[in-house]
Amino acid sequence: MRENLKGLCDHFSEDVQVRFGLEMDYFPDKEEEIRQVISYFPVDYVIGSVHFIDGWNFDSDTSLYGKWTNNELYKMYFELVEKAAKSGLFDVIGHFDLIKKLQCWPETDQSILFEEALKIVKEANLVLELNTSGLDRPCAEYFPSHEILSMAFKLGIPVTLGSDAHLPNQVARHFDDAISLLKEIGYTKIIRFRNRQRGEIEI
Repeated sequence: MRENLKGLCDHFSEDVQVRFGLEMDYFPDKEEEIRQVISYFPVDYVIGSVHFIDGWNFDSDTSLYGKWTNNELYKMYFELVEKAAKSGLFDVIGHFDLIKKLQCWPETDQSILFEEALKIVKEANLVLELNTSGLDRPCAEYFPSHEILSMAFKLGIPVTLGSDAHLPNQVARHFDDAISLLKEIGYTKIIRFRNRQRGEIEI
């Protein structure tokens, strides 16, 4: 499988630049297993994401919403995001505020929580993904929000673009609008990867 993936990337290199990336779920007690999976593949980049809180897939399972306040959920979620950032496993933090996906909005302003998590992303020298799929989710806004992207820019955190495509027609969805937003905030470049090394693209 590794050889097939490398061959695919090399075969199209003259016409289309193909990159091989992984999105890995972060589990605090599975860091060594995650490291082993990553090391097996000839990856260009690895996105670290949080979809589970104590074994509950909040991304698709609505059964436990209401068990905690939304503020408590945000605190639990961002604690995991911070641990993922500190783990040293990833190049990119994916869909930074995914907890809002199913319209789980905090009861009070969580700007301090967001900023604390972003500072850890910055300290870990990671890239933040602007994931455009959020526009097509119940939350109807990018992951992360305009507010969080503005905070990230002020902290000097670089960004990359992802469409979270599960179907061919979702590839690069909403990218034009996303680039316009980034320019409005002040970004002039986005990050791309090759062999887990960064490059920059002017926008």
